[in-house]
Amino acid sequence: MQLSDKNILLTGASGGIGQALASALSQQGARLILVARNRDKLETVLAALSSPRAGSHCIYPCDLGNRDELGQLITFCQQQANDQSKGIDILINNAAQSWFSHLEDCPTSQIEAIISTNLSAPIQLIQGLLPQLKARPEAAILNIGSTLASVAYPGYSVYCGSKFGLRGFTEALRRELSDTAVKVLYAAPRATDTDILSQRERDFNAALGNQIDEPQQVATSICAQLQSGQDINIIGGTERFASRFNSLLPGVVDKAIRKQLTRIKPFLKVEQV
Repeated sequence: MQLSDKNILLTGASGGIGQALASALSQQGARLILVARNRDKLETVLAALSSPRAGSHCIYPCDLGNRDELGQLITFCQQQANDQSKGIDILINNAAQSWFSHLEDCPTSQIEAIISTNLSAPIQLIQGLLPQLKARPEAAILNIGSTLASVAYPGYSVYCGSKFGLRGFTEALRRELSDTAVKVLYAAPRATDTDILSQRERDFNAALGNQIDEPQQVATSICAQLQSGQDINIIGGTERFASRFNSLLPGVVDKAIRKQLTRIKPFLKVEQV
């Protein structure tokens, strides 16, 4: 799929991966609707974009975890579709929340926010926009998950639950829409150098020797996926191998991670403030 002249709705546009994606997509000539909670941050992202289509981009502040605001976003996009040139061609569900700790130390409010932002909101947004996506000559939905949706790790139980759910939903929807012009894609970045990654998580990844990617690397990979139509994009060779191995021999992975628990658990302690 060529990205030039495509209308793309991008959630989580003010985060690290979101900003990198906005820049990469804009340079490809796409027209963007940038969605995030904070208007000031969105304005900053918008001001940084430079491309032949820069003047065609717009922002839409929205808390995707708020049912009313999510509904208003869907209504806005439906109204945009009344002008054929403004109908959504590509929806990228990038917004996400995370929490790194023992499950018993995760606040209930945070559990609700993670499930709402990472899983419920993408499903509802897709449901609301699907009629106009199906009406386009070619269209795509790209859900951004995580390598932790293939190999679950201690400390990320709620996050993994939301991302495993998103991966399963994406797979089912891809099969459901396989007789339409709507492509349903799934990208799984590994740890990425963004504000969502706490210092404890950075130390955790360093201790285990895990690679941390730059947001621009992730954005480049995702743009290439959109252009090629690749169904599933697990970023990182080691992570692709681990995903396959875990699906075939999960018990072996269980034992390997259990041996690492004494190294992992010190990083799970949440500092009291």
